[in-house]
Amino acid sequence: MPQFETQYEVVVDGRVLHLDFAWPDHMVGLEYMGKADHGMDQVDSDARRRGQLTAAGWRVLDATAGIALRDIVRWVDQALAIARRVQ
Repeated sequence: MPQFETQYEVVVDGRVLHLDFAWPDHMVGLEYMGKADHGMDQVDSDARRRGQLTAAGWRVLDATAGIALRDIVRWVDQALAIARRVQ
């Protein structure tokens, strides 16, 4: 997996949004969703943020503790490959 930035700030419509992990040159982000900190209010907020990022051209992937790291790495690699072809 290529080098990434953590807690990356993206400004969308004047609002600062954060991505847990980001590959900004390719506009690919990865969000980690933990059960402990995701009640319904947080789920709504996260969905709104993902929608704004996606509408601004970002590819945002989701990860949880229940998803194998090899799958997450494969998804990121695939998203980065697509982003490279589009650029």
